[in-house]
This record gives sequence, structure tokens and C-alpha cells, in this order.
Amino acid sequence: MLSHPFIKGVAVKKNAEIVRLAEQVTLAQNRVNLKQAIVTAMQAKSTQFASYLSQASDNKATALANYQLCKDAMSRVRILAGNFNKASEQACKAWAVASDVAAVNAKLIRKLIFTVEFINTVSQKLDKQKVLVQLVPDQLFVVMGKAVNNANNAVAKTLTALQSAYVAESTLSESKGIIDKAQKQAEQLRTSMQKGWNPHTDTPEQGPHEDDTGLLAHMHQAYLDAAHSYHRAMLNNESVTRQLTFAQSDLADATMQLNSYQAGLAAATAAAHAA
Repeated sequence: MLSHPFIKGVAVKKNAEIVRLAEQVTLAQNRVNLKQAIVTAMQAKSTQFASYLSQASDNKATALANYQLCKDAMSRVRILAGNFNKASEQACKAWAVASDVAAVNAKLIRKLIFTVEFINTVSQKLDKQKVLVQLVPDQLFVVMGKAVNNANNAVAKTLTALQSAYVAESTLSESKGIIDKAQKQAEQLRTSMQKGWNPHTDTPEQGPHEDDTGLLAHMHQAYLDAAHSYHRAMLNNESVTRQLTFAQSDLADATMQLNSYQAGLAAATAAAHAA
């Protein structure tokens, strides 16, 4: 039969073990609480950085769309400038033709007027001769009268044609001026847009100053900046994800150790009560 002092010593030892296990449980619980706080903070950080990555992705897509839109606009401006150039050439040719027509009509007017004056002079002389010489036939006067009427009609019609030619020449000249102005503006827009951009290689020129770059170069740089920001956000998000994974693993280990200590404490407490 065990002596009383021995039983008392065993009880003291078991109580000491329970106290030690209780302290371990407390420390383990504190570690779990700390690890949980770290995981919670890392989850919030992960959510925030995922949001940063999503925003950076949207910014990159928008910058790329704007860059492509600017390139399309640049191409359309080039085509527009080329079309205005062709239209200017055609207007110049049409104006030259109208000028030639007007010059021909003016020359014809002068000849017709001279012809009318000549016929009138001949008619007047025949009228004087008829008074003196009865041999001049009446049919000749009829013919001369028709000739005068025909010549006058020809002059009137040619004057109308000359007026139309002058109107056409003036209209074409005005149109050519408008087209030339539009062409100049299109060229200025093209030059402004592609300033600092090499149209042959379709890349930015080397080392342009910011003030020397046009819209296309700015849109390209904006896309590069957005792509760089997206890459940096992606790396940061991956880093935070790895940190969260490590923190979650660390919390799982701490929780497992806490469960082990709690099980030991429960076993020790049950044994002490059983004794």
C-alpha cells in the first residue's frame, strides 16, 4: 500500500504538469491569436492589392484602346490629307479648263462683235447704194438682215456662255481655296499628331522631349506606363499572395500545436481527477 507522502508527491507532480500544460496552452493560444491577426491583415492586404491589380489591368486595357484609336485616327488623317491633295489637283485642273473656256469665249465674242459691225457697215452701204442704184436686188437686203440677226443672236448666246464660264471659273477658284485650306489644316493636324513619331518604323523617335511629342507618341508612352504599372501591380499581388499563403500555413501550424497542448492538458486534468 502506497504511503501518504508518496501519494501527495504524485499529486503535486501532476498539478505541476497541469500548470505547465496550462501555461503552454495559454502561450499557444496567444500565438494562434497573433497568427490569426496576421492572416486577417494579410487577407485585407491581399484584397486591396487584388483591387490594385484589377484597376491596373483596366488602365492598361484603356490605354491600349486609346493608343489603337489614336493610330486609327492618324491613319484616317493621312488618308484625308491625301484625298484633299487629290481634290486640290483636280480642282486646279478644272479651274484651268474653265479659264481656257472663258478665254476662248471672250476671243469668240470679240470676233462675233467684229463680224456684226462688219455686216452692219455693209448693210448701211447697201442701203445707200440702193437709193442710187436700182439694180441692187431686194433679196440681198433680206439676206443681210438675217445675217445681222444671226450674228446678234450668236453674240448674245456667246455672252451667256462667257458669263457661265466666268461663274464656273470663280466657283472653282473659291472651291480650290477652300480645299487648299482644308488640306493645309489636315497636314497640320497630321504633323501635330505624329510629332516625335517615326512613320516608317511606326515607333517613337529616339530621345524626343516631352514638349516635342505629338498625340500618338503621348498615347504610346501612356500605354507603356500603364503596362509597367500593371506588371508592378501583378508582382506586388503575387508577393502578397505568397505572404498570405505563408501566414495561413503558419496559423495552421500554430493551431495544430494549440490543439495538441489542449489535448494534453485535458488528458492530464482527467488523470488528476481520476486519481
